[in-house]
Amino acid sequence: MQISTYARYGLRAIIRLALITNSGKKVASIKEIAENENISAKYLEAIFARLKKSKYILSFKGKQGGYRLNRHPNDITVFEIVELLDRKIAPLNCLINSKECPYNPKKCTVLNLWKELDYSIKTILENKTLQDLMDEYKKID
Repeated sequence: MQISTYARYGLRAIIRLALITNSGKKVASIKEIAENENISAKYLEAIFARLKKSKYILSFKGKQGGYRLNRHPNDITVFEIVELLDRKIAPLNCLINSKECPYNPKKCTVLNLWKELDYSIKTILENKTLQDLMDEYKKID
């Protein structure tokens, strides 16, 4: 399994958005986030369009416009964001769609191992919130 650049950048961007807006600013601009995270502003616009459509962030137009989270960072899990941006998370495609397995899943000698790995990955991502990552970042910043 490899988490896409789209999801990795999206996660970094939404955490940066939360860090900026939690430091006293009401909104953060794409430009500000892009510069802080060294991500193309155009790429972030596409990511933020999906986050906005899914109601994770709100946008405000105008000279003082920008973006902010629609929910508290403690109420958004890493799993939610990665799954939204990557669509499906699994270490192997056969766990998402058994038809993609070239073997008979009933005869797969390692299927339970892959299921256990899948469960572990999802559990870690489900138990980490944006707030957790923000707090961890603040400790090293």
